[in-house]
Order: sequence, then structure tokens, then C-alpha cells
Amino acid sequence: MPGITEKLIAEKTLELASKKPVNKITVKEIVSACSITRNTFYYHYHDVYDVLNAIMQDKLTEFYENSELDLDERLFDLIDYCASYKKVWHNLYKGIGRERFSDYVGAKMKELISYNIDNYERTAQISRQDREIICEFYSEAIIGVMIGWIENGNYNGDKQDLMNWLDRIRKLFTGQVELIVTNSMKYPIDEGN
Repeated sequence: MPGITEKLIAEKTLELASKKPVNKITVKEIVSACSITRNTFYYHYHDVYDVLNAIMQDKLTEFYENSELDLDERLFDLIDYCASYKKVWHNLYKGIGRERFSDYVGAKMKELISYNIDNYERTAQISRQDREIICEFYSEAIIGVMIGWIENGNYNGDKQDLMNWLDRIRKLFTGQVELIVTNSMKYPIDEGN
């Protein structure tokens, strides 16, 4: 759980990231906005990306701890959270490029998906390879949706348009984890090959 200083740094970093590319934000700007010293900043974080990573980790932890939600709900709630910060994501995307953005978001999505799959009651029966396939499939699909939204390729660019699209995806794909687990057990892999 972040303390007061970490929350202030996170808040000011998000404000700055909503105004310009993340690679253009300096620690000097953040400490000035927070009225703290550079040493205080560096006591908590290494750089701007470390702040953004901590924000994302805190949000993932929040989703892990909410055991009331299933995998689909957690993923869509995470995307909803991200949609609330479109300018930040757009500026992160502009600052680090498509490949690094995809790697970064992909790692976070895989982490959340893996956590959920590992805690799904029937997944103990599926192979390691199938788990990896599931994580890769879901994370790539989500990244594709997010990048399309950021680039405004498939959406009007506003949060509601994205949420309408995601709600439709949610309805179309409800129950897929159960089906995947059932199919994994029905068609097991010979891991010796």
C-alpha cells in the first residue's frame, strides 16, 4: 500500500503524463509539482517509468485481492481503469513506441491472467503449455484492443465508445475460460513430445 508521498508522486506523474509524452517528463517537473526534493523522489522511485509501473502494480494488486470477480470481470475492470487514463496511455505509447508499449502492457496482462488462471479451481488439471497459450492469447487480444483504441483505428477515441465495444466483447466471450479448461482436459497435450 503506497504512502502519502508515493500517492502524491503518482498523482502528479499521472497529471503530467496526461499532458505530454512520458519520455518528455522530468523528475524535476515531478518534484516541483509535488513540492518535494529530488532525494525524496529517488528514495521512492528510480524514474518516471518506475512511478508508472508502481501505479500499475498497485492496481493489479487491487484486482488480485478482489476475489469476488472472475477472470473476465478483472480483465475488463482493468481495461476500464486504463480507459479512464487514455491521455496517459496515449502519451506512454507515443513516448516509448508500439513495441515497448506492447511488451509493457503485455507483461502486466499476462501477470493478471496468469494469477487468475492459477487460482481458477479447475486449472490444476491443465498443462503448463496450455496455461502459457491462454495467457498469450488473452494478453495479445487485450493489447490489440488497447492499441487500436489509442490509435483511434477502431474507436471514436472516447472512453464510452471503448466501453461499449468492450461490453460487447464481454458478452461474446463470457464463459470462455471454463470452455478452455474443459477443452484442455478433453484434449490433453503429450508433454513428452
